[in-house]
Amino acid sequence: MNRRKWIFIITACFLLAGTVMWIRAKRLPSGGGNDQPQDTVTLSVWVFSRGWDTPLAEFQKQYPQINIDVRTFRSAEQLYHELLPSISANVAPQLAEIGSFYGIAPLAATGSITPIDNQKTEAAQLSAAFEEPFRYDGKLWALPIGGSIPLLYYRGELVSRAELPPNGFRSWNDVEKAAALPIKEGLASPGDRWRLAIDNELPWYAQNIGGGTASEHAFDLWERWVHALGILEPLSHRMAVSDFINGKVGVLLSSSSKLPVIERYIGGKFQFDIMRLPESDSVGIVPAVNGLVQIHSIPAKETAAQRLLEFMMDNTAQSLMWTHMGYIPAKTDVVMQLAEQSAALARQWTIFDAIRSLSGRKPAVDDYDQWMRITEKLELLEQQSK
Repeated sequence: MNRRKWIFIITACFLLAGTVMWIRAKRLPSGGGNDQPQDTVTLSVWVFSRGWDTPLAEFQKQYPQINIDVRTFRSAEQLYHELLPSISANVAPQLAEIGSFYGIAPLAATGSITPIDNQKTEAAQLSAAFEEPFRYDGKLWALPIGGSIPLLYYRGELVSRAELPPNGFRSWNDVEKAAALPIKEGLASPGDRWRLAIDNELPWYAQNIGGGTASEHAFDLWERWVHALGILEPLSHRMAVSDFINGKVGVLLSSSSKLPVIERYIGGKFQFDIMRLPESDSVGIVPAVNGLVQIHSIPAKETAAQRLLEFMMDNTAQSLMWTHMGYIPAKTDVVMQLAEQSAALARQWTIFDAIRSLSGRKPAVDDYDQWMRITEKLELLEQQSK
């Protein structure tokens, strides 16, 4: 009996020790070396820009315990109009992408978003022009992650055919001269001209044409292009980029963020160049800026959201804004590094060199109403007969 009793005790000890070791192994994170459990948390993020998959994948490599639930919207406007009611219904994401055109003042007024830590942004050396659209009532309400500038894309042969200087258009008169050229020399029919196309964000382009505001000068030029010269097809803005890529128009006013797409799809079909808008360096360029707002949540999710915001200020993430999303990084030191690397690439240099001419625009409560008024005014102008 004594022998059987000892065998039973020894066996029980082995089983107990094995159980303890198994429990400890289950509690250890995959990297080992830490006996504290790592609870997973799911972070809800709403975005409208394409290309977020790469920076978010890099973030999850550093923080495998944070799962990202991404919802992608077709436009900044759609996201904004769903974000406000989601906050009221207490079903909002923890982070949401926002554009600089409108929205930050009404979101700040809800009391449901968290201001960005000034000490962290100062240390990151973010562009002041990128921060300005998100500063309201003395606080920074969104972290600027990147932005873009308006550019003129144009077929290379138009400059020589219009007998213009090799460095492009000196004025809007030069743009008009190039856009009015016939597609083939000798043809004079209005429908056979190269023409000008303007992309979707009409108020933004009008602001930059007008030297920072959608002035009467901008509206006068717009009307001249549509009616007096016939070089701008009315109400065709959604097709502007594809029309340029497919060789249907010779001059395109669009965002610098479209450059990777345009380069990829044009390939070697024809030679094209880019330039900043005429006189923009002297009057200032109003950039389009993308930011992230943080919405109040439970402590664990707020901490995870802070980790992602910190990651987006890292140089690696900022470089990905350019290489994978086409945005000018918000950090000035990263822009300078990319500019040095791109010194021999004329198109990239044209974009990075614009950082010295950026002019930030302060937000207002009625930004969205102003945006819609300018859009409607331009669309009505285009519909009117000569």
